[in-house]
Amino acid sequence: MMIFYIVYVVVLYLYSSSDGYAIAQSKPDSSARNSDFRADELIADQYVEEGKLDEAIALYKKLLLKNPSSGRIHYRLGYAYGLKNLYDEEIAEYKKAIKMGYKEEEVFYRLGLAYIDSETNYAEAVKAFNKVLQLNPRHAEAYFNLGLSYLNLGNYSKAKEALLKAIELNPSNLEAYNILGVVYALTGQPDKAQATWLEILKQDPSNQPALLNLETLEKNKLEQKSTTTPQKIIEASKKTPPSPKEK
Repeated sequence: MMIFYIVYVVVLYLYSSSDGYAIAQSKPDSSARNSDFRADELIADQYVEEGKLDEAIALYKKLLLKNPSSGRIHYRLGYAYGLKNLYDEEIAEYKKAIKMGYKEEEVFYRLGLAYIDSETNYAEAVKAFNKVLQLNPRHAEAYFNLGLSYLNLGNYSKAKEALLKAIELNPSNLEAYNILGVVYALTGQPDKAQATWLEILKQDPSNQPALLNLETLEKNKLEQKSTTTPQKIIEASKKTPPSPKEK
């Protein structure tokens, strides 16, 4: 069995200051209540930045009791759950955010990443990343993760198409080159796989995934055929996302 090495790339996009909750104008104290809501929201965001995830989650939940229709708070709560690797809860909150009208590219992007991280539903990841690309056709990382999702689904032609686009938009994405090499190897194109991994080493001579994949390719050169049936090939380094920042 051939085992190739793949590295995930996760990029956190700064969240928008827009939100799905409405500001009541009819009552005289609505401005003060909204000010208090925003203050607590900023405190919760600060908790996330400081790694105080339990405190952040508790405060986001408190805010949602006051305003269950706040799409942005559902999004932020989902993000906090994701940092704790609670992927089911993360996915559920992103879906609620979208339902409440928070349809920024960031929520679809992170929804796709959550499906990848949980290894539960790559077809839904594909849908999420395609939605990102509808909103932003030049989102290089969405193409990268779309290619990774297609690879897990065994759709190698779509995987190659997405990865080539990711490389076109961001030629310095060595992880995209690495996965593209995996696609070539799994579709009986060892020469293209080798050339792709060697291209990585031109830019980064110590790149471990490329070195390991070249070693694997050499050991299995005689077995590389287009009828190869891959096993689960993902050995991913788990994400360590950067702390969120207020835009």
